[in-house]
Amino acid sequence: MRGNRNILAYTLAIALMICACSAMSAGASGSDTKTGIEPTRVSPEDAQKAVKAGDALLVCAYEKEAKCRKMNLEGAMFRKEFEAKLPSLSKDQEIIFYCA
Repeated sequence: MRGNRNILAYTLAIALMICACSAMSAGASGSDTKTGIEPTRVSPEDAQKAVKAGDALLVCAYEKEAKCRKMNLEGAMFRKEFEAKLPSLSKDQEIIFYCA
């Protein structure tokens, strides 16, 4: 039961993250105007595998930690944690933001 709930949570989070991140960073064109990079769609299963394998960071996009705690997914970090870690990350680091 818990596994199904995690998959459902990842599915909802990834779908919402794609919509929110696309809208926030892409503007009307569908890509980031500074870099021309479009957000990559990631299936919930692939996102979960990448996070568990240590290949990607999963970040709750909400600024307020209380809201992140309500929407917490296994392996996720708060936005403030991510921002503190950002200077030490490689430019190729895969990062998956989510919100719900």
